[in-house]
Amino acid sequence: MPPDIAFVVATDETVRAAVYLFREEMAPHEPGGTPRVDERGLRDSLDHTAIVVAAIDRARRRVVATARTNLIRHGLVPLYGHLYGLDVLPEAERDVSSVTTGWAIAPHVGRLDRWTPSDVAIGVAWTLFNIAMQERVRHDYLDCPDAHVPFFLRLGYRLVRPIQHPSRGRVNLMRLDVFDWTHLAEVASPFLTLATDTRG
Repeated sequence: MPPDIAFVVATDETVRAAVYLFREEMAPHEPGGTPRVDERGLRDSLDHTAIVVAAIDRARRRVVATARTNLIRHGLVPLYGHLYGLDVLPEAERDVSSVTTGWAIAPHVGRLDRWTPSDVAIGVAWTLFNIAMQERVRHDYLDCPDAHVPFFLRLGYRLVRPIQHPSRGRVNLMRLDVFDWTHLAEVASPFLTLATDTRG
């Protein structure tokens, strides 16, 4: 990963505020939604319980990428429970599942419509995977447009089915089976090294 980029969990309110403002700045470049935008930036109800990851340019002290994950055991996330079909899963499976949303990446550091292993997007994804491992999450769900499917497939996600998002239209539901070492190896996922280290 680029040495001048720090990947952090945004627990500090100052960092979170910078993430919200960055999302607003990137909104024209990212899929839409039903966010709340005010003087504190772009945010929504999922942020209350989300684990928010930020990539920070150390030299400029600016957020350059972000994404977030919500653990279902902390409460079924609004909209996505029904949209993804998670509300019909057995409780035991919901307890080990998460939903990842809120992707935003400055175009000069990475993109989700191409695969470049040095991109900051990989670092954000790797940080989220590390969190999933620590939290013993077994299944992570997200949705994305067609152009982003190859990126997530390369990480190790599987395509589940097309779904109709109420604000973004037709998107693709995808699932990552976090502890599926065989599949991670088959796709040469960058997550495999972390998974192998954790197993050892």
